[in-house]
Amino acid sequence: MGSELSARGKALIESSPMPDYLHAHFDRLEDHYDAEANPNGYIGLCIAENKLVWDLLQPRLVAPRPTLSHQAICYDEMIGSFRFREQLSEFMGRTFLGREFDPTQIAVLAGTGSVLEILFHNIADPGDAVLVPTPSYAGFWADLETRDELHIVPVHTRRADGFTLTEELLDQAFESSERPVKALLYTNPDNPVYFLKVLIERQQKCGRFGINAINPIDEFRVVRGALEFTNLSEKYRFVEAATRYTVSWSSYDNERDERGSSSGPMTQSGTRLDLPDGDGDFVLAEIRSVNEDYPHWNTVVGVYLRLRGSSYEIVGIDRESPETSTFPMN
Repeated sequence: MGSELSARGKALIESSPMPDYLHAHFDRLEDHYDAEANPNGYIGLCIAENKLVWDLLQPRLVAPRPTLSHQAICYDEMIGSFRFREQLSEFMGRTFLGREFDPTQIAVLAGTGSVLEILFHNIADPGDAVLVPTPSYAGFWADLETRDELHIVPVHTRRADGFTLTEELLDQAFESSERPVKALLYTNPDNPVYFLKVLIERQQKCGRFGINAINPIDEFRVVRGALEFTNLSEKYRFVEAATRYTVSWSSYDNERDERGSSSGPMTQSGTRLDLPDGDGDFVLAEIRSVNEDYPHWNTVVGVYLRLRGSSYEIVGIDRESPETSTFPMN
């Protein structure tokens, strides 16, 4: 995830802006003081919370929600109550995402403007460009350009075409931008009209500039004594299925981080590789993709495997970052 963030987003990960005393406060919330039940518990003196009126508020607040606790009128996590995020993740997964996901992946904020400002702060740096289809909500300019210091590149749709956002219009705006384009603010002037064709075009546009930027092999797995993988560009039909693969195998010393004896390289068109007879606990497969239209795919993806009993398991993958790719992103 770190490689997809802006420089200022990475700085926030490396050094949290929240003071140490607040981290300590939130860590001890569940150990709060109680004269009888927990006399050695935590008393927070660093937060201005009015707890003297809870006996007056409680009857009214608890009447419709008997499970409501005193914590509801106190400070909570800055990205939203974890209990609320748990319920939100369950609702989202059940109703429209179609899958379960960890509530720690959710941050809850008040208002779309706040969400956009914080999101784009972390994925783009000052001076970067963001594509915004027009006509659009005028507030996007204030949300992204004022404090985030980004530059909006309008993608002008036309009334004659029903204000349809097409791949051609995105290409024109992308190529005409004088600044590096880091994101597309996915919005539509005619919100009720979402055609499947348009959604697929936008997905493929993002995919081509993301997946095609690096050696696109992924989804590695060990199946019946062989290492299998998937070419994502071919899977999602961003390219024709004309890729070949050059593979080298070597033993690997995990403690010294050194390669040992090796075999190959060998070239093949399939995405299934027979595992070698290991002479140690670890082996390394180094795979390059060979495609005339995408010469920059000829970079190594290293797959590390460990021998457990009579079978191998994947323990690590090493690949080029999109940030160092030679693919022409702009």
